[in-house]
Amino acid sequence: MWGVTDHDDACGDGYDDPAALLAARPAHVAVLEARDVHDAVRSMASVLTRFGGPRRLVLLATRRPAPEIVVAFDDGDVASLVVSGDRAHLVDLEGELYAMVETLLGPGPHVDVAVAQLPAEAGDTPSVAPERSDRAAPATWVIPHRGALDLLEGCLDSVAGAAGDDDDIQVCFDEPVSEEHRALVARHPRVTFHAVTPPAAGPYLPRQVLAERATTPLIAWQDSDDRPTIDRLAVLEVEQQATGAAMVGGQELVVDTMARRLRVRRYALDPTVPLHHGLVGGMAVEGSVVTTAAFRALGGYATDLRFGADTQFLLRASLTRRLSNVNEILNVSRLRPDSLTTGVDTGFASSARRIQILTFKWHYANVRRGVLALDRSALVPGRVGGESERLRPIRAVR
Repeated sequence: MWGVTDHDDACGDGYDDPAALLAARPAHVAVLEARDVHDAVRSMASVLTRFGGPRRLVLLATRRPAPEIVVAFDDGDVASLVVSGDRAHLVDLEGELYAMVETLLGPGPHVDVAVAQLPAEAGDTPSVAPERSDRAAPATWVIPHRGALDLLEGCLDSVAGAAGDDDDIQVCFDEPVSEEHRALVARHPRVTFHAVTPPAAGPYLPRQVLAERATTPLIAWQDSDDRPTIDRLAVLEVEQQATGAAMVGGQELVVDTMARRLRVRRYALDPTVPLHHGLVGGMAVEGSVVTTAAFRALGGYATDLRFGADTQFLLRASLTRRLSNVNEILNVSRLRPDSLTTGVDTGFASSARRIQILTFKWHYANVRRGVLALDRSALVPGRVGGESERLRPIRAVR
């Protein structure tokens, strides 16, 4: 079944109107921008072979090469999707696609998310399927949270679909814990929950502590307002094993809540290239995996920073370790107001962030030139002390 937008008619296989199309309850419903129809028809068999399932939302992006140096922050709108049949009642062929996606990703019955690139190519289906049983190396998912609990709930539902049976899922609340938090804890018995006391420590303290406690070979970073695609770790593990990279990331689909757009953000396949050109955004760190051994050997995250510790770690890691990005879209990232990256005091437009980035870049360049020792640079992670003692199991929080 097909629904076509930006076309004279919303059309399907023999149906005169969208309501009749949806009432037929097909296995999948595709809502296509007119420009995507040709590539989607050619690619649909491959897309459904890889991503078909009973509760899937597959967003369809235009295939483009990864940039060589500069991060492509806006690499085109996403305006087409495929939804499995039992979610068809949420499809509105005459409505705004952005609103439809927000409804599918919002509160209510869960839907796994994937992003396919059009046209599909012969090598699109990875050597392992995106099923959790096919992954070899278990990972610890590290998810700090502060803010809207419905976003965390959706994140955890997607992590549950993407995580392997032997993966460990760890969440830490960086805010006061209420009965609403406890109700969420009860709904996710597989997840281990913690809280920072006192709260408002920032995301890096819980990330550092939970990574130090990890017993798995890999650590998977995850922002609590983002969604991993169902195949993220399957794809990243293949890349990590093939290249030996200490840290592996992918491309992103950005849900821009301010502009009400779905757009693609792409990174260079070799993240060190933009770093060597003085550009710090070489990888979507919070949708990446890192080997536990490398993370610890490199000194981990700075717990004295409220923002920017992921950039600091990436710069430090690139000095001695191999980094890699794949040209697969593996993270659905939410761009929203008042986050650490958009807020007035902490966002990329803030003076504090600009000063920090300039400091990191200057020290990084001088360490690479050999005129500044790494251990005397701003790339050394600072510690607040007593980090581990500040994390308590959620059941112990009063």
